[in-house]
Amino acid sequence: MASISKRPQARETCAQCGDPADLWCGGCLMLAYCGKECQAKHWPTHHSICGEMSSLSEADLPCSVTEPAEVDKLQEDCCAICLCDFESPVKLPCSHVFCCGCLNKTREANRGAGCPLCRARLPPGPQVLYGIALNYHNRADKAGGMAPDSLREYLPKRAVEMYKGAACQGHTQAMVNLGLCYFEGRGSHRDAQAAADLWEGPAETGHVAAQVNLGVCYFDGIGRTKDCKRATDLWAMAAASGDPGAQCNLGVSYTKGMGVVKDTSKAANLFEAAAMQGHIDGQHNLALCYDEGSGVERNTQKAVKWYIAAAKQGHPLAQLNLGVCFELGRGVAASPVAAMKQYARAAAQGIEQAQSNMRALSMRSNNLKVLQPSQLLEGDFIPVA
Repeated sequence: MASISKRPQARETCAQCGDPADLWCGGCLMLAYCGKECQAKHWPTHHSICGEMSSLSEADLPCSVTEPAEVDKLQEDCCAICLCDFESPVKLPCSHVFCCGCLNKTREANRGAGCPLCRARLPPGPQVLYGIALNYHNRADKAGGMAPDSLREYLPKRAVEMYKGAACQGHTQAMVNLGLCYFEGRGSHRDAQAAADLWEGPAETGHVAAQVNLGVCYFDGIGRTKDCKRATDLWAMAAASGDPGAQCNLGVSYTKGMGVVKDTSKAANLFEAAAMQGHIDGQHNLALCYDEGSGVERNTQKAVKWYIAAAKQGHPLAQLNLGVCFELGRGVAASPVAAMKQYARAAAQGIEQAQSNMRALSMRSNNLKVLQPSQLLEGDFIPVA
């Protein structure tokens, strides 16, 4: 199974310009700004709803009109702003519908403007809603498993609501993040097809994470009909942009000959590109290439180097394989203690082979029988015998 590109642990973004931000609105504590200048520029838009930000509900947000049947039911024949057929129509809480682009231009040109038809207050714009969504998402991440069940359910759900409001107004990163929420079932029920639908548009316009994630859907047949060729095409575009996850996924495709002609040399080159950027799977796969002589000349010392890099990041199979290297003295000086410690780390993550190796090694070495489980998981990462 290929790897999804996870939502980065993003900093809050400025509600005015979108840059990283660490200055919070003192009124609602929901929006962040990169500085007082942007906060002042945004205040004419924000002041009327500042006190209501934390209580925004789905009924207060815009929604997209995507199905042809929905478009046919619209009371308006065309957008009242551009007087042309609807393009990416957005329905406001007041029920009037406008082109997404027209609505955003109207909001930018006339801050604080109401609906062009009924003058009802416009809902927050895409960048504001995206900022609120990140606020909820980051708070959920920080709360973790220590938060009450009600809070762990509430924060991701609110993030999804805000991502929806931003995504329907054309915010690309909101679409990608919302797709990940659907894919993982976080803040919403799992819906891989809805996730893939959201990633299609951004992927076509060159959004790297969307290309990686949509490629996974096609490669594994999740939310899309299985199509390895389509998956590798998407990963190739993302890999050309330097994305390590795409490089690793594409390397796996070349290793297996899925969607591309099998080429272990190309696979090794892609794994190396990913490994050099610190990608944990890329490091482990490159170690396997050197260990097995797949696509590169066999070099057990280089294999150990990359096993160590991946094992330090917690890759359980890298820990298992590194343990084997220490046990057999393959590419590194033999060290039963070092081997036992790597097996223990892998076993702690559920690798059954590591547990079997521990038992066998312990039976062959009386010195290891006295070691307690806590001793195996503490101390230096790469100990010496």
